[in-house]
Amino acid sequence: MGVTFVIATHNMEVASIGSRIIYLRGGRVMSESDLVRIKEEFSKLRVDKTAVIKSYLRILDLEERRLRRLGQDLSEVERKRDLINSFIGST
Repeated sequence: MGVTFVIATHNMEVASIGSRIIYLRGGRVMSESDLVRIKEEFSKLRVDKTAVIKSYLRILDLEERRLRRLGQDLSEVERKRDLINSFIGST
């Protein structure tokens, strides 16, 4: 079972977390030709891995709070947090 996060942001580092990025302008999805140009610009940016990891941990915190409110199992959030912490420890 996968998890999907929809994140609306102007922060390029946060956007780089995603495996798929959809660009909007004026409430409309931008055309492919615009996306090529934007992707080229993004590729020039330097991504701060620490900032990305911290952002993802904040997202996990929100998910944990939501699951706690609903009285649901937290094991998947804990598993993901453990993976991130092991990644941090190995870098």
